[in-house]
Amino acid sequence: MHEYRKNRGFRALINASLLDGIGNALFNIVFVIYASTLPFNKLAVSLASLAGLLPSLLMMVTGYWADRATKKTGAMIAARFGQFALFIGLTLLIRLPGTLMIFLVLLAINVVSDILGQYSAGLGLPLFRRLLPDEALNSAMSFESATQTTVGMVFEGIGAWTIVLLHHDFALFGFINAVTFLAAALVIGHRRRLLRHAEPAVNAGANATPSFKNSLQALVKLAQENHFIGWSVALAFCVNMIGMSISGLQNVTLLQESSAWIGNYGNTVAILSITFSLGVIAGALFSNDPFKRVSIISMIGGVTALAALLGVSFMASWGIVPVIILNFVIAYLLGKVNPRFSTVLLMTVDEHHLGATMGAMSTIVTLGAPLGQAVFLGIANIISPATSWLIFAVSALAITVFTAVLTRRISDPSVFTPASDRLAPRKP
Repeated sequence: MHEYRKNRGFRALINASLLDGIGNALFNIVFVIYASTLPFNKLAVSLASLAGLLPSLLMMVTGYWADRATKKTGAMIAARFGQFALFIGLTLLIRLPGTLMIFLVLLAINVVSDILGQYSAGLGLPLFRRLLPDEALNSAMSFESATQTTVGMVFEGIGAWTIVLLHHDFALFGFINAVTFLAAALVIGHRRRLLRHAEPAVNAGANATPSFKNSLQALVKLAQENHFIGWSVALAFCVNMIGMSISGLQNVTLLQESSAWIGNYGNTVAILSITFSLGVIAGALFSNDPFKRVSIISMIGGVTALAALLGVSFMASWGIVPVIILNFVIAYLLGKVNPRFSTVLLMTVDEHHLGATMGAMSTIVTLGAPLGQAVFLGIANIISPATSWLIFAVSALAITVFTAVLTRRISDPSVFTPASDRLAPRKP
């Protein structure tokens, strides 16, 4: 919070990101509701979940091009304007009859817009690093995570509530999203001089524009030299197979279990999403709880153990209350893992390879998501949601056992010492 109040450059980047988050949170929940109203609603909800992962698969590419951009502030502004134009087009198209072709075009617009968003995020990474002192990185990343999640939670709830009041005017929400992209571009433009001053110097050396091959080699070398990062990326790949399937699998399951609805389908999906968001916020903000001295790998094991229990809760029909509680606790642990791991990467990776390296890691991690989605959502559609939850629970339990073994062998550099809030290496 201190950096947000005092650091104008950091505040501009956060504000632009929050404006993006407002529009996306409103439209994402509305788009799921839109998909549920189509004649092919089961397929539409599944496709919406799968398509949302595609931009993350391209993060290595967008991160590489973000590293190569010499005028990062100008490129961020251009990317926001591109997103604005795409959603103006979506606003017009979503008024047409909901055929499969129109739905696929709307999905494509969302995907391209998200890719531009990923590119813009990669452009901002070196600026974050130069605008913030090392000792403020972890608290700043936690603040960013908490504020982003708060915005998502609040505006997803608003979206689910107001879409009913506005008689399912999906085009209006598409227009609101377009306006938030435009506002984000204007916020960056207002502080463009300050942000340009924080851009990394353009060197004449090889590091100024590293080749795609060199960026991949830098990632491989980092994983080989830093066993914590290497194993964390591998574990995150496995966890993504599980974790990224939860939302889509819950949405598909709830389509067939109206007895578990809280009012209606849209409200139920929104409540689960808000609960998850609250968990992430709490996990990021409450940094002085006992988990402060628990390793990231151990917390990942906790996430998968709880995910296995979530699968059991659906199979045993425990009701919506245990599902809500488990969503919150899973998110609470993830709210701690993500900022700490991001901080380790920001302090470890060279700034000229930062976008590509972190993008490559994100791409590798995210590759697990479509695999998990294809398996679990495929089984839910072809066989039954109950069968899918069974395989889901068994897979999560297997990952939990593996993390229990691994955590005894790998030292975690993000574990905090009792006397300090700064990152400190743990002795093996």
